[in-house]
Amino acid sequence: MRPAMFAAWVAVFSALGPFTVDMYLSAFPDLASQLHASPAVIQLSLTMGMLGLACGQAAAGPLSDVWGRRRPLAWGMGLFTLASLGCALSPNAACFVAMRWIQGCGAGAALSIPRAMVRDEFEGLALTRLYALTSIIGSVSPLISPLVGGMVLTAAGWRGIFWFLTAVGMVLLVMARFVLPETLPRARRVSRSAGAPGTAYLAVLRDKTFTVYAVISGLYMGAIFAYVAGSPFVYETLYGLNPIVYSAVFASNGVGLMAAAQALRMLAPRVPVKRLLHGALWVGASAGLCACFTAGLHGPFPVLVGALFVLNAANGFIGPACTSLAMQNHGERAGTASAVLGILPFLFGSITSPLPGVGGARDAWPFGLTILACAALCLCLMGLGRMGRAKTAPASDASNL
Repeated sequence: MRPAMFAAWVAVFSALGPFTVDMYLSAFPDLASQLHASPAVIQLSLTMGMLGLACGQAAAGPLSDVWGRRRPLAWGMGLFTLASLGCALSPNAACFVAMRWIQGCGAGAALSIPRAMVRDEFEGLALTRLYALTSIIGSVSPLISPLVGGMVLTAAGWRGIFWFLTAVGMVLLVMARFVLPETLPRARRVSRSAGAPGTAYLAVLRDKTFTVYAVISGLYMGAIFAYVAGSPFVYETLYGLNPIVYSAVFASNGVGLMAAAQALRMLAPRVPVKRLLHGALWVGASAGLCACFTAGLHGPFPVLVGALFVLNAANGFIGPACTSLAMQNHGERAGTASAVLGILPFLFGSITSPLPGVGGARDAWPFGLTILACAALCLCLMGLGRMGRAKTAPASDASNL
């Protein structure tokens, strides 16, 4: 399969995460009304879905190292389909919240396993470029998932959203079972004893290079989660934007992310990836510093928007570069390594997301300081991440890593 087509298939599965999280957000009022639940309970369904995404990745990664990629991916898509059906048919809030956790667990397989499939097929410079291409394609899903959810909600109500996701799950189940190639042959799979989750995760986390790059990637996403959680209050409460303008400003970040990922693809053959990553982290930390003081001092709005745009765009370099560098030495445990890379953003995001609100709706210092702290820590950790060349990279590619 050609790299562009392979990246497209991987991005389709990876898009399931944003659709699982974002698509039903506009239906929260209807859910609370029709299920006779408080807003806090409906909000819990979002938390449980994200927790499920983390749990699903944690389980699917090691399983795919033992059983191959297609079978656990198909299991995950089957679980996602049944749970989406359960959400659509939920008679009460308790059932709905439980189904959301199961739905997230199923979707988690679609996040960790496709990343491992990329590592199965590519390494070195080609791996970096393909992760960047996947990021470009995948950047579209967070932009369109709320729009699609709003359209389905208008046409068919909140239950229609989960009927839609049930249909999506069925299509992806067929793809996983009959369309996608098996990228991990039996000869390269780990034994069941070596693939036990505890053993598998310990083997991956012993690699200092992997751990540093994985933490950098997850911690920078912590800054992005803080931005996502705090920007509605900062933009709408402090600067007076209406929801439509806020949505347009928020959506523009996707353009920057895609442009940066494309730039990474173009520059990777000519500039070492570690150097590109280091530069992107400096840009991200500088943008975080600017955003922190502009928001905290209620400075010019265009300056704040520009700084946060740059902060988000830098992740188009940081995410694919960290993933590529972290995965280089773990071709034999790509599923487990991919799971760690998928879990850490949710872990850091769960910590940073509540922090922007600790000072109240009109105090933007916690918002800015959280973003700055995450970006600055990533830059500090980069010193530890400057290790030797990846052992598995071919000599022709290693110079660019």
